[in-house]
Amino acid sequence: MVFILSLPRSGSTLLQRILSKSDDIATFAEPWLMLPMLCAYDGKMTYSEYGTNLSSLAIKEFVQGSLGEDEYKQELKKFLLSVYGKASGGKRYCLEKTPRYALICEEIYDLFPDSKFIVLTRNPLSICASILSTWSSNRWKMYNYKVDIYKGIFGLSSFLKKTSSKPNVLHIRYEDLVKSGSRADTIQRIKEHLDLSLSIGENEDLSQLQIPGRMGDKTGINKYSGFSDSRAEFPSDFLCNPLRRYWAKRYLKQIGRDNLSHLGYSIDELAKDASKSKGYARFLVSDVARMIYGIIYDYFEPAIMRDKFLRLIKKSGKSNVCHR
Repeated sequence: MVFILSLPRSGSTLLQRILSKSDDIATFAEPWLMLPMLCAYDGKMTYSEYGTNLSSLAIKEFVQGSLGEDEYKQELKKFLLSVYGKASGGKRYCLEKTPRYALICEEIYDLFPDSKFIVLTRNPLSICASILSTWSSNRWKMYNYKVDIYKGIFGLSSFLKKTSSKPNVLHIRYEDLVKSGSRADTIQRIKEHLDLSLSIGENEDLSQLQIPGRMGDKTGINKYSGFSDSRAEFPSDFLCNPLRRYWAKRYLKQIGRDNLSHLGYSIDELAKDASKSKGYARFLVSDVARMIYGIIYDYFEPAIMRDKFLRLIKKSGKSNVCHR
């Protein structure tokens, strides 16, 4: 197994497509397979109609009263390896790439300590800029991705800190992967890490390397057909008003100097790049309204309330049909 661990909008689809050129690698868009598997035992990060807390309690009671936690994890590992193995068609590596695995990267490593891991990081502010430009037309909707830009980034930082001396964990930065001055060395490090024979040209048309499936980045690959130094540049137009610049400064402080260092970045350099941004009124009124809504969103979780409401409507509709 090979795992790419990253946040969304960090270049994981680009790296996946590069590695898919190797005949030794089978890969799929984004399976998400291990999130429900590894979260079922402790019930964290999940909400369900059947009752996650009770389900977790029942599973723990069953496991601890029968085969034991260690044996349970070994059986879970066998199941996952069987599924991945059959899906891979006998190829040497199955490459798994699901950005939300940043939330459970330590659990994955505990389950697969002999597998290969590539941790791909990117300037956190560039990630935020890419999220807004790709998924919300540059309108402020960071509250939708709080789990990634906070929990996810802390998960990756903690993982890198704990595995810094592990030979099966390779840390690379997105900027080093796409910039001409560091690209060749970065790809060589990846090839050596995986012991792969892989040839990538400087002008390779990466848009032709298609990964089947709905998940994954379709935007970036279609926008950039190959490598480009411009992909590594900080998009200064992201911080187009004083409110966004204040948020960015506060966000970097919340991540913290040490965490950013583990991710491969200097808080001073990132703050310096952010300070170069200009603009005073663009999206300002909209941002104020959306940031206030974001506070409400955090507390009331409207996505869950919406699902409950839709289920209520659906049940009401069935009830009316029955009475007729």
